[in-house]
Amino acid sequence: EYLAGLDADDLCMPERLEKQVGFLDTHPEIALLGTAARFFDSKGLSFVAVQPQDHEAIACELFFGYTMFHPTVMFRKSAFQEAGLGYDPYFRQSQDHDLWVRASRKLKFANLPVPLVEIRKHAGQIGARLNDSQRRYSREILERQVNELEVQLSPDDIELLSARESESLLWEKRELERYEQVLLDLIAANASIQLFEPAAFRSAARDRFLEHCRNQLAHKNASGVRVFRSSLIHWSDPGGRRLLALLARASLAVADSLLRRLASRIQRYGRYLSDLDWYELIFSLREARLLSQPGLERKTCLIVEPNSFHGEVLPGICHYLDELGYDIFLVMRRKNQLDEALCRVSSRGALRTFVIAPPVFRLFAGSLDLARFDAVMVTSITYAERHGYYGSFYQYMNNRLKVCRNLLGLEHHVYRPVTFRELANYRKIFTISGYSSADLDLPMLNPHYFGEVSVKQVRGAPVRFLAVGQALQSQRSFDLLHASISRLRDRGYEDFEVNLVGRDTGAWQFDSLGQLKVLGYLDFEEFYALLETVDFVLPLLDPGVPRHQRYLSGETTGTRQLVLGFQRIPVVHRSFARAYGWNEDNAVLYADEDLDIAMEAALNLSDERYNQMLRSLADHAMDIEKQSLANLEQALTGN
Repeated sequence: EYLAGLDADDLCMPERLEKQVGFLDTHPEIALLGTAARFFDSKGLSFVAVQPQDHEAIACELFFGYTMFHPTVMFRKSAFQEAGLGYDPYFRQSQDHDLWVRASRKLKFANLPVPLVEIRKHAGQIGARLNDSQRRYSREILERQVNELEVQLSPDDIELLSARESESLLWEKRELERYEQVLLDLIAANASIQLFEPAAFRSAARDRFLEHCRNQLAHKNASGVRVFRSSLIHWSDPGGRRLLALLARASLAVADSLLRRLASRIQRYGRYLSDLDWYELIFSLREARLLSQPGLERKTCLIVEPNSFHGEVLPGICHYLDELGYDIFLVMRRKNQLDEALCRVSSRGALRTFVIAPPVFRLFAGSLDLARFDAVMVTSITYAERHGYYGSFYQYMNNRLKVCRNLLGLEHHVYRPVTFRELANYRKIFTISGYSSADLDLPMLNPHYFGEVSVKQVRGAPVRFLAVGQALQSQRSFDLLHASISRLRDRGYEDFEVNLVGRDTGAWQFDSLGQLKVLGYLDFEEFYALLETVDFVLPLLDPGVPRHQRYLSGETTGTRQLVLGFQRIPVVHRSFARAYGWNEDNAVLYADEDLDIAMEAALNLSDERYNQMLRSLADHAMDIEKQSLANLEQALTGN
């Protein structure tokens, strides 16, 4: 007659079944009964979660989140069978959530307030292992319920509505106000349709808004003060009274946060002024006037790189646009110019460069007549100034980019909430590797062209490896390289060297290993000349280093771009090789900490095998170039 749930590794109190059976026997209208639950982990930490007890509150909670913990429930089997209800296999990680939502429309639920089940929290749980797919299913369930209320919400709105507490801590005033408006729209729609009991639905929406605001205030995020002006909160109801109790503490926290922010901004602004390149600023005024002059005859594209870094992508972007027959106007920073980012670029069409700092570009944006360009490509969606502005370049321009006829952007780091917001500003956003998920699809634009390069035919003597200092930000990566060189020396290998390049190299303590050449920082021309002399590249990516793990999910390292552009064989961990499309045909692979074994294999490659790998790598780079060029052409022409 009854079916009880209990997940593996969870604990059931001796009296649980007796209490639930007794309740269902005396309440024949209830088809699903849950209980409170005690959650615990391996460290002995625990807390009790009490679920809503009456059906209307449960149904509303299922809209805004999740309740009716599966290990606590007991079914009335006949009620579910008569209603034709069961688990949907499509929702592989959220079958219970989907079933509860559908069943709540036909059957009555309840919860006992006492904890009769203990639920273990650990890393092997489905919710921990399959977090992304479970969230995708949860969003689908949420969107289905929103459609039942006949409310039109954008993907951004759905993202806000499904945000977790840790994510909402990052919200700014605009996100919180939009979230409040979404809740008000849902409340109004439900009042008309009455899919949920109106008072219960409004109470659930208010509690969710209150929780987000309270967490922001507790973490000294001043955006949370929105709760004091929200029409969702009435001071006479329980939520309002709870809020009043927090008012004094929250006000002090916010005041402290504002004062700290003010002091931090003053200090940061002082550092920003001291670091400001005044020559660039003054020079930009003349350059902006030159850029504003008329005279565009062929189809043209304006490229804008707002940062003093990311200069390495500019040759490749210019190359693609040149291939498509565009005259190119390039706005770049003085540092990228001094570092000679375009030292090897030659263009069949017109290529004109302008050194313009972002403040001057914003000031002159109106007189530049950006609408006269057939396309505008922003090669860094995020503008980051040391001790200064950090955020959306589009927002920094105060919507002055709206006039662009065809505005394209290149995203270097995919952070879905931020990227979702940017999608509304650009006609098309690319990523260097391409990015695809259930709710976001960004095509690849991989600018790995650096100009004319010489392709090696045979390895040199000594055999040269290259490692870039940025990849060595982890002590673990440096130790692995250092130990690998020592092991190779112990085995009798002497005729090789490892060139270490980058600003970060000065932080490491080196011993007298003769094979390790520390070259420090090089400008682009010096660096490219060095690259033409090396035989192998060491990305030194390690899945055990947290900051490297983002390169397993769509983000690209500069080292990968160098491998593709200069066609130098990578010696790389297998996990990252799979992420980048490399294999045994075009890379030397290793697992765990076997870098020395891979380097030894590279040293022992025959010239014939080395040339085969180079040809395979060249084919791989050409495939990426063709796909990138096709993606860019489609975005520019719409075909």
